Amino acid sequence: MKLIFQIYLKFLAKIILKKFRPMIIAICGSTNKSTAVAAMARVLSPQMEAAASPKNFNAEIGIPLSILRIVPEGATKIERWSSIALRALQQVFSLKTYPKIILLEFGMHAPMDAEKALSIATPDICIFTNLTPSILSHTDKSEQYNKTFSYFLRRLPKDTTLITNADDPHLEELSQFFPDKVSRYGQNPLSDWKLSEITDTDSGQEFSIARNNEIFQVKIREFGLHHAYIAAAAFALSSELKLDLKKIQQEFCK
Repeated sequence: MKLIFQIYLKFLAKIILKKFRPMIIAICGSTNKSTAVAAMARVLSPQMEAAASPKNFNAEIGIPLSILRIVPEGATKIERWSSIALRALQQVFSLKTYPKIILLEFGMHAPMDAEKALSIATPDICIFTNLTPSILSHTDKSEQYNKTFSYFLRRLPKDTTLITNADDPHLEELSQFFPDKVSRYGQNPLSDWKLSEITDTDSGQEFSIARNNEIFQVKIREFGLHHAYIAAAAFALSSELKLDLKKIQQEFCK
């Protein structure tokens, strides 16, 4: 029954994508995907209407539900599935407008996961957070993730834009599989979006994000280095979307 449900949701989600043709932005990696989706949706929305995956909606049921803009409510499994099935069908007929972009979280632990995600939605822009050493600490895990993400990268259309963490050596090992257009962010001197001067404050963090001769001073109310990296990735994405970067800076500083 679960397989039938997945096929059904995938079919309806693809109808929505074909009908409205939003730009699809996939957030990938081993950690911080949900945090990145939420932060990017927040800072992009004032300039461009954006739909976003709810937290951890990142697999063969969660991705279609994100596209269909359905968040399940509490109930028994059978009641929930029947309710979702009806709501999903209603969405196909009732949605008259749709956001211009949708940020989808892709959770992938094996090549089959990558295949399933891409069969639902092919991203126009793909953002990698990281492949953390804690997950890749065992050789078998490292090989599994290399196979998964190399497969995913090979399956991306050549015109996909990739935004990737230049400070993650595990991602850079996969650079031979990157599409033609790549934008890097991080503290690495070769980054297109250079992160520097990261300082903790009483209320969060301050840091600089630089591209060529442009420098953006950013203050955020979150602690943790990964939030600074997410902000750098968001600037790279906003540039690809041709948004006003000063306004992105202001949104992060709120």
